[in-house]
Amino acid sequence: VLSYTGLDRFVFAVGQTGEPFGLRTFRSVGISTFMEAALPFALAPRTHLGATASYHGSGWGMHGGVFGKTVGNNDHDEGKGGSLRLFFSPVSAAERVAHVGASLAYRNPDSGSVRIRSRPESAVTDVRLVDTGTINRVKDTNTLGLEAAVVYGPLSLQAEQIFFAVKGDSGGA
Repeated sequence: VLSYTGLDRFVFAVGQTGEPFGLRTFRSVGISTFMEAALPFALAPRTHLGATASYHGSGWGMHGGVFGKTVGNNDHDEGKGGSLRLFFSPVSAAERVAHVGASLAYRNPDSGSVRIRSRPESAVTDVRLVDTGTINRVKDTNTLGLEAAVVYGPLSLQAEQIFFAVKGDSGGA
């Protein structure tokens, strides 16, 4: 990823990068609460080739981008789309945090199909607990994510909700 940070509070980047969506996307593995992402993250956008821009103000921020395909071979992970994440953190100190955010993602698959699948959180097997199979005649997908987190001393709570919609193509076969 190639980044430009020459403007105060702005970051611009191009390359293969994670789409801005949810708390889990931008947390370092070293500070992640859990070892693995939860099953609902099968619905969240993945890493794609694209361009992003972000702005971080005092207690709030936004991060958005436009994206194309993934570099490499990933079934049903092509097309084009965009993502936007907004967050508000009125309290942000070493042992106290209050945070809320929302993310939106849009994707238009080139192939007209989509497949959602995920392994168990422990990743000790190749069995897929979530697997929709191939959904054909897809016009686009829309994803909404809501997030909240609170830290108070040793207590840490976080929650995320993901809504995923597939819009079918009503055209003929």
